[in-house]
Amino acid sequence: MRTIELVNNDTEVLTVEKFMSLTEREKSKIQSVKIIPPSLDNDDFGKIHVKYKVSTYRVAGIN
Repeated sequence: MRTIELVNNDTEVLTVEKFMSLTEREKSKIQSVKIIPPSLDNDDFGKIHVKYKVSTYRVAGIN
């Protein structure tokens, strides 16, 4: 018998690019969003902290 380890996923940190590419269906599952501004030593656009309405489970170690 094989055991699969699952992790609870009710929040996620996304890049701005990933957040902008979400579909309408994916966006409808979001409860709240917090913008994390970029730091001065990085040349990215910051991150987006997303909290989902309903928790999901994902296989551990797979993104």
